[in-house]
Amino acid sequence: MSQGLPAPAPGTPWRGEKWQTSFVRYWTASFQPGRHGVPLLALLQHQQLYDADFPTRWRTRVLATISGSPATLPPEALAKAALDVAHRAGTNLADLSPAQRAYWLTPEEESHLEPDEALLHAMVRSARLDGAWSVWPATHTEAGPLLNHALNTKQLVAAAFRVNDAAQADNPRHTPAHLDARRITAHLLCHWALPPGADQAVRDAAARDRAFRDFAGAVETARAYYLGARAEEASPASEASADVGADSSRT
Repeated sequence: MSQGLPAPAPGTPWRGEKWQTSFVRYWTASFQPGRHGVPLLALLQHQQLYDADFPTRWRTRVLATISGSPATLPPEALAKAALDVAHRAGTNLADLSPAQRAYWLTPEEESHLEPDEALLHAMVRSARLDGAWSVWPATHTEAGPLLNHALNTKQLVAAAFRVNDAAQADNPRHTPAHLDARRITAHLLCHWALPPGADQAVRDAAARDRAFRDFAGAVETARAYYLGARAEEASPASEASADVGADSSRT
């Protein structure tokens, strides 16, 4: 880029623009360490996976962004403000096709939720990690209260990466990519308090409440943190390292 392009002429309008492409924002979140010393994306991903309160904070952030309201509004007022925006834009639950409703809602939710609450569920679940929309932060400053600073997430992320490195040093095939997805699935179902037999709609809904595109996306994200979580849960940590060896043999 520095050598292959001609210099722009003086006064070119785009020269002073701040680049906000999804690629730049995602790169920033992934690699810029910030004041915590750990990239924001890793901290958010860990809390997406393991913080029981993350779905509540995510819902607040999404509805505040949609409505343009302060996130400090009471939940009922924030929901009403977001619904008002949706209705003014012509978005109503009745206008969604059966396939669309089935995509965003579980069968039980379709049967029991009031239409406005069901629409709020769909609105929140349709917002996910997307660097092109500022609802997903690229920096610690943008994250604000979405990131729970009271948790020891930085230490847990760093420990997870150390466990991954140690496992790979023991055997080059012992990488997160070789983990058995079935083990990670059982791990997430347990942490999210979902029954082992939860169907795909329930799993996807729970994942989307945590800003993942679906449950499969959550499983892929969890690969980087699974061994660290197992090491945190079980002692000695070598038990977690043994898991990756067993999982590698299944691939």
